[in-house]
Amino acid sequence: YFFIDSADTCLSPFFRLQKSDSIRILGLDFTSYGISASVWVSVLEELKQHVREAQEYDLPLLERRYLAQTVFCGRAWYVCHVVQPPLRVTRSMQSLLGSFFWSGGTELVCRAALGQPRNSGGFAFPSVSVRCRLLALRFLLRLLHGDECPARDLACYFLGTKIRYLLPEARLNSAPQVLNVPAFYSTAVAFYRHAQQVCPDVDILESRVVDLTAALLLPLVPPARLARSSRVSWSAITASFLPGHLRDFMWRLGWRVLPTRDRLERWGMVPSSTCPNCPLQESNQHVLQQCVIARVFWRAVNTGFRGLGVNRFVTSGRCSRSRFARLLIAAGAFCLWRNRCEAVAAGQRRRALFPILERLYSELLSFLSEELFFLGEEEFLRQWSCRFLSVINGRVRLAFHLAWFL
Repeated sequence: YFFIDSADTCLSPFFRLQKSDSIRILGLDFTSYGISASVWVSVLEELKQHVREAQEYDLPLLERRYLAQTVFCGRAWYVCHVVQPPLRVTRSMQSLLGSFFWSGGTELVCRAALGQPRNSGGFAFPSVSVRCRLLALRFLLRLLHGDECPARDLACYFLGTKIRYLLPEARLNSAPQVLNVPAFYSTAVAFYRHAQQVCPDVDILESRVVDLTAALLLPLVPPARLARSSRVSWSAITASFLPGHLRDFMWRLGWRVLPTRDRLERWGMVPSSTCPNCPLQESNQHVLQQCVIARVFWRAVNTGFRGLGVNRFVTSGRCSRSRFARLLIAAGAFCLWRNRCEAVAAGQRRRALFPILERLYSELLSFLSEELFFLGEEEFLRQWSCRFLSVINGRVRLAFHLAWFL
């Protein structure tokens, strides 16, 4: 299509030019005022459809982050290379992604902390406003630092005198320049100057987008959250080989956002913060370490699985490097939490040790059997080799006898 106004031109008698209100370039519709509003409408509708379909599945947090960053927002990231979304679109996208990640519930961890890498307690969850500006800035910098081409000349023209911030060696009066810099270019320059102040040592062109986003969001993390995160060995308690439900549970435990009664009392949801299994105040640390049933349970597990560093985790929070040890600790903590939830639901104390140990055995055997099925015996033993674990006749056998825990 030829981009022409609705009125006839002097060329109309000589050429049969087809008139159009919009033109499509690389899959995007543009009008005489810029990108068509229908583009952002379709982006939001596509995102809503993806979220609606994915909410039907019980996905772990790590898979939810992957879908949000790639499948859901792939088209939006593509558009943001050449145009910035309106504020209402940015807010709608962030709200939809947050609702999907938290399954429609309360956001338990601030968005800036959620955008940090996994070894810092986050999920590298995308911040729509930061990522959109960052993609546009990187695209513009690649044009300016690339070879001579028409796109580079146009970028230099529309940047005007602001080009000195992005390309200090550029000559200001060597070519025509726009008088009023368009919003897209002025926003990119302002964001570049902000990035230089926040993280001056980071190379915007060479660094990964997720790393740049995390560095830009880091000053927004509250100091109390940052101090708490630095004391947790996130790579150990949320290892990728753990089952999804255990990995999510340990992540919430690391941030201390499990719905214990001390938190619920502050929100006015329960009348008392007393532990359901003892007369002390309930907290995340109390449920899994200080409660009477927790002390008895970890003492029994440490006795039955000597040499795996269970007691070291309970006392100092440090985990062994063994895969089986990390799985054992995560499954044990999850079983303790399930026992606490059953005590709350029943309205009476649950201090019996054997039911918790039986649940622990079932958790371990169920997951390890799946691993054996998908990996095969040779690879399974290479990854999970341990003196408490063996494969006999194609089945996983655990050296797990209740008499050992007495």
